[in-house]
This record gives sequence, structure tokens and C-alpha cells, in this order.
Amino acid sequence: MTNVKEGQTYVCKRDKLVWWTLDKEYKVQASSNGELYITDDDGYKWDLPNDNLLALVFKLKETQSKAKPVEPKYTPFDVTKVILKSYQMYDNDAQRLAYIKGYFAK
Repeated sequence: MTNVKEGQTYVCKRDKLVWWTLDKEYKVQASSNGELYITDDDGYKWDLPNDNLLALVFKLKETQSKAKPVEPKYTPFDVTKVILKSYQMYDNDAQRLAYIKGYFAK
């Protein structure tokens, strides 16, 4: 669990602890000298990485970016197929319209 990074959020998973609240989120912060810490409910800063603290009390909160759907990427071939299909539909409609106009022109 030593992959602690600034900005990560940990959620307390233990009940009946004096310094932490169950299901409360705690953010990893960096001090002015670059040392990482997490602040408890009383304002005390706990130095990180503290593997015992993180393993026994907290769970890393999953980020939403992992679940973000990937937009489909279209190849030039896909675009060409759509253009040709549109042209065929337009041409077909134009032929029908010409036939209808000719039919009623009689």
C-alpha cells in the first residue's frame, strides 16, 4: 500500500474509532516539505505511508475516471460507408420523386 499519492481519497471502514469517522472521506495532502499526511477528526496529521493505518482503517476510494466510457472512434472507411449510404438513399428518393411527378404530369 505504499503507492500513496497526494490528492487520493481514503474512506474510513472501521467503526468505533476515536480519531476517525465511519464512511467519512479523508484526502491525502502534502506538507510544505513534500511529506504526505492524512488529517484525523481532531486535526492531527498522520504521516504517510503508514501501511498499518491504511490497511486496517481505510479503503482507497475508486475514482470515476476509471468507469468513464470510451467514445467510439470512426475510421475513414466507416465515414465513407455512411456517406455512400446517404447518397444512395438520396438518389433512390430522387428517382421516386421523379417517377411520381411524371405520373401526375400525364
